Amino acid sequence: MELNLSINSFADISSSERLEIDGFIMELVETHKRNRSEISKLAFDSVSALTASTSRLNEALEQGF
Repeated sequence: MELNLSINSFADISSSERLEIDGFIMELVETHKRNRSEISKLAFDSVSALTASTSRLNEALEQGF
């Protein structure tokens, strides 16, 4: 995925170049759109693991460990 355009101003962009830019952007969005949901899932998993660990630590401390 590579976009090689030499553009000096917006007026220099032809219709075909605009389509190429749009296609490039859409491909980038499609490629990376799952990152947000994956990061959210990983954050939730981390918080869940931390909560469980904290709970077990508190139980151990209450038992005198």
